[in-house]
Amino acid sequence: VIRIIVLRAACTNPIRGLSGFFACRMTSARSRKKYAPQGFPSISPFASPTASSVTRASLSNRAVISALILILAFGFILRLRAANHAYISQWDEAYHALVAKNMMRHPLEPTLYEEKVLPADDTVWTAARVWLHKPPLPLWLMSAGIALFGEKNELSFRVPSVIFDTAAIVLIYLLALELFGRSSHGAGLIAAMLYAVNPLMIRLVSGRIPDDAPHVINAFFITCTALLFVVAARK
Repeated sequence: VIRIIVLRAACTNPIRGLSGFFACRMTSARSRKKYAPQGFPSISPFASPTASSVTRASLSNRAVISALILILAFGFILRLRAANHAYISQWDEAYHALVAKNMMRHPLEPTLYEEKVLPADDTVWTAARVWLHKPPLPLWLMSAGIALFGEKNELSFRVPSVIFDTAAIVLIYLLALELFGRSSHGAGLIAAMLYAVNPLMIRLVSGRIPDDAPHVINAFFITCTALLFVVAARK
């Protein structure tokens, strides 16, 4: 290092003339070549050591986004196909769909029956007129689906389940990133793919089992809450 500094100082001396100037330049170049392998690399104005890494990072991010979009599309198609049928489950979904349909006329009063024909106990969920056995938000969303797509289309009150459970795939991806490290996109994509093909959630969206839209939407917000807890714990 001292030799290089001395050589540079000598090269800047105007008394040496042109011959001395070029001699110093050649000696300095040989010194740089000698010491470059020992941790003193010469600096070239045309070198760009970070350009390739930036390009690789950009391509990697694009690949991750493309893979996540494909997983979302695949999960959405699975849920839409499962929900697109004419059968209405006579256990839970029939009650939820009827209450959602009645809420189109009075959104703040969820009713199972518009009028009571026979006396009934309002604490019994199959006989109550004002139906408060599920939170109102899923029923409002089902009602909005019926208003948009019509009463004669059974898919209408399942659309919120399809949308919310597809969005939950993204939440699962983000949750995996928070748990395994924000750079572990592989873990996030695997978790998202496993959730996208989760048969239980697909059956919940379809309404073919005793649980349907309210449970799907509740699962979405539970996942969102878990994600926010993990993010807050990291901070």
